[in-house]
Amino acid sequence: MDNQTGLAIIRALQSDPLTERIPLLVMSASPLTREERDTLHSHPAQPVRLIMTPEFDPLEFIAEVKNALS
Repeated sequence: MDNQTGLAIIRALQSDPLTERIPLLVMSASPLTREERDTLHSHPAQPVRLIMTPEFDPLEFIAEVKNALS
């Protein structure tokens, strides 16, 4: 997914009271800019976890999903 499209989706989720508390797992193959990282963490009620795909660890991913569901 294009980072801008992904960030637009995150902004939309953060701006809607029905979705603002959904935990997000964001996967990216390329490093994020400071502005992109700030967007990810701009809403204190919505936890966002960034996972870089070059360093992808399946066990870490499963642990993050379990954590988000609990």
